[in-house]
Amino acid sequence: MSSDGPTTGTTNPRRRILWLVVGHVVVGLIGAFVAYFPGPDLVRRAAFVGIVASQTSLLGIWVGFGSDPWWKTLIGIVLGVGYLGILLGTGRSGLAPESFVIVALDTTFVAMPLLIARFFRVAVRLDCSPAGSLGRIQFTIRHLMILTFVVACLTTVGKWVQPYLPHGGVRFELLLGTVMFGSVGVLPVWFVLATKQPVLYSVGLVAVGAGAGYCLAKISRAGNEGIWMTAAASEAMAVVASLLVVRSCGYRLVRLPPRRQGER
Repeated sequence: MSSDGPTTGTTNPRRRILWLVVGHVVVGLIGAFVAYFPGPDLVRRAAFVGIVASQTSLLGIWVGFGSDPWWKTLIGIVLGVGYLGILLGTGRSGLAPESFVIVALDTTFVAMPLLIARFFRVAVRLDCSPAGSLGRIQFTIRHLMILTFVVACLTTVGKWVQPYLPHGGVRFELLLGTVMFGSVGVLPVWFVLATKQPVLYSVGLVAVGAGAGYCLAKISRAGNEGIWMTAAASEAMAVVASLLVVRSCGYRLVRLPPRRQGER
């Protein structure tokens, strides 16, 4: 059976997604426990930051494409940002307002383009939805090649303008981190939920994530390229794996039919 077909059988998609959420909570808590203890190995902390960034991105994806009432979404945002802020602060060996600011900014960066897409009738729906003729949104390998080319161009431009950028400021570092982690978190939505070969794109997205981490380290002069590449690649892998589970439940990124006259 093609991977693009609807999910059949007795498996409840909502139950599988609930287990996915529980799995993220468990992995996050374990990651915070491992990252809390100081040590010379920074890779585990980088991987933990990537896991939290992936959960922040998934929160933003839910905010952008969720079908819950606005008040439930608002409660979910408050609880999600609060939990992830505490989780990030714990893993960094100390709670600080900065952790909540980072989570809130990343969530907003991911949610905004998805809310704009939602305004243009793009949504995540079950493939067997009775909502009439849903327009498929498809990507080809050419799109991934173009994306890789764009990342390469951004790397070159970043190296070129690096001497002219202000460095050392907290706001500058926060802005770069938000753009990098947010971009890595939002790209898989299209390339996993709107393609016929999501596994192929998933490998490319992890590579793009690692490249984004390298760009961040170079542009900000933070050094430790391997650490940032690990964090970004970990985020990409976690988001891609989660969206593959969502896809296996039958959900796809589709374009809804135009509203009929008089329809709210």
